[in-house]
Amino acid sequence: RDADGIFQVHFTNAPSIRTRSVCLAMGRRGTPRKLGVPGEESSKVSYGLVDAGQFQGDKILVVGGGDSAIEAALALSEQVGNHVTLSYRRPSVFRIKTRNKLRLEEAIARGTITALFSSTVTRIHPDSVELEFADSDQMLGPKRIENNVVFVLAGGLPPFEQLERSGVSFDPSERPATVASDDHGGLLISLLWALASTLGALLWLGFFRDYYALSSLGRPGHADHQLLAPSGSAGLAFGILAFLFIGVNLLYLARKNHRFPLQAGTLRSWMTWHVATGILAFIAATLHSFGSLRQSVGTHAFLGIGILVVTGALGRYLYSFIPRAANGRSLDLGEVRAKLAAFDADWDREHRGFGERLRLQIENLTTEAHWSGPPWKRLSSLIKSRARLRNMKANLTREARQEGIPEPQIRKLLKLAASVQRSALAAAHLEDIRGIVASWRYAHRWIALLMVGLVLIHIVTALRYGQIL
Repeated sequence: RDADGIFQVHFTNAPSIRTRSVCLAMGRRGTPRKLGVPGEESSKVSYGLVDAGQFQGDKILVVGGGDSAIEAALALSEQVGNHVTLSYRRPSVFRIKTRNKLRLEEAIARGTITALFSSTVTRIHPDSVELEFADSDQMLGPKRIENNVVFVLAGGLPPFEQLERSGVSFDPSERPATVASDDHGGLLISLLWALASTLGALLWLGFFRDYYALSSLGRPGHADHQLLAPSGSAGLAFGILAFLFIGVNLLYLARKNHRFPLQAGTLRSWMTWHVATGILAFIAATLHSFGSLRQSVGTHAFLGIGILVVTGALGRYLYSFIPRAANGRSLDLGEVRAKLAAFDADWDREHRGFGERLRLQIENLTTEAHWSGPPWKRLSSLIKSRARLRNMKANLTREARQEGIPEPQIRKLLKLAASVQRSALAAAHLEDIRGIVASWRYAHRWIALLMVGLVLIHIVTALRYGQIL
């Protein structure tokens, strides 16, 4: 980087260029991690699977316990005549996609995959492979299995050396750490707006309760009808406010789309106003049409706003389960797992026996229920997991008090438990949660489009047939 902040990029066979930004699109895997055992240089050893259909009638060993290894073993086991063995150095696979874990368990039960856990490859022969088995870090002895194809899918070595030669620093002191954000400040602001506007609406309804208590047939004779009717001065003002709030609410979509020039402010602050203006639009529409609902486009538009607010609240609840960094960026699965591992030290600093018991219960809570089926079933699993967490925390709180653990420490442990459970849930079901959010987003947008159409038709109808112009 030059003194003016511009990068000077040099090539081996082309002139250098100056650029403001450089994108390193080198992939995440880097160099495949090798086993470092005799015979690994054999042509039967591969570090990636391109087409499982090319292998049929083979005796295959897959080494690794991540999603890539599991998916490769499953694909190879589905080919005609293959006998697939999975070797993994740990006692069991963990923190892989729920779908892969279920499929692996089914394949092992059917006998299409032989799983050799706590095993390590020690030598590769032309027609066989030697493995050592361990139990509690004690080697139990070797085993030799017939084999003619080996896939080593044990991750990769990041290209740190190459990047450092290019001037990329990995010194933590030179960059801010990515901090996961569990702050719900934006939601709190939205809820405060909703509370204030709801209280204001209740005061308004209470002040004019004599008018609003009348039936629709009795209201035209009331002294306040010209003020409070939907076409009255105040009623119409509330309708205009509702329309303006809807317009401001829809600006959030423009802010999210980079094709629009509206890029001021953070997405988090825009989300806050998106939630707040949606609630304000519903309250203003309520005051505009209170007690005057009937079979009309206006009533359908009002109901559309109400349904949109309910689905929006559900969406905001779902978004809280997608882990994000402090800048609002959605974390990927690797970052979620790193965050989850960082909690281990926090457990050890607290009451160790109780903390360990709490951690085990959270792990069981996260893995006991398998998510499957359509989005609404997975949403039900998500809600049930939170309900089970609340019950578990209540039970453990009683146990902690019986053990004499101080209240501040109990609160700290339970707060930590909620964070750990949320991260563990994301690590185990991240793709399911994102699938639920994607389904919700699709439905929410179509409901919003329908609502906007009904509102516009209602406005045109009111201008054309009402006593407004």
